[in-house]
Amino acid sequence: LKLRSVTQIGSYLSPIDRNPNYIKALRFAKGDARSKIESYNQAIVERIELDNKKQQYANACALMSARKYDEAIAAFSKINTFKDSTDKIEACKQNKETDRKEAIYAIALRDVASTSVDDKAIKKSIVALETIKDYKDTNAQIEKLQARLEKWYEDKKIADEQARIKAEQDKLEAARKEELRKIKAEQNKKKAKKIAKVGIPSLVAL
Repeated sequence: LKLRSVTQIGSYLSPIDRNPNYIKALRFAKGDARSKIESYNQAIVERIELDNKKQQYANACALMSARKYDEAIAAFSKINTFKDSTDKIEACKQNKETDRKEAIYAIALRDVASTSVDDKAIKKSIVALETIKDYKDTNAQIEKLQARLEKWYEDKKIADEQARIKAEQDKLEAARKEELRKIKAEQNKKKAKKIAKVGIPSLVAL
């Protein structure tokens, strides 16, 4: 094996318990010598396990940075006793919840960004925001939307009344025009009869 001390363990990429020389040395070793040889293999196993955990930890941190929180939580859970993995799991859960709330918040405000949206859109955003009342200025946004909704109803009421009045005026105007048309038609009819009466004697004279 040419392994004389623990300092040489770092050069081994896998355990040596299946190495023929190790097996042979272990067979003939006794007492402290045997324990020392066994400790070399155990040290290699532990170093490899530590390296693996370091790599898993780095991968989990990368997933966390990429906001892939479910995958990061699963990765940290596999090494939950290593470094601050347990704290990282909780941080991932909190960040995931924050992202969820931010998505709801952003979508709710985006959907009512236009001044032309109707009451359905406003009510939908209010309902969504009410699920995250403890986030940012959600309560203030809900109050604004409720005031906006009330104004929408008031504006609609005024618009409906104006439309009703206009429809009534249009109806009256149409009736007036129809009446004038009838009067004109009657006048034309009388005029035509008068002309006809005047024309008959002229024909007799001929």
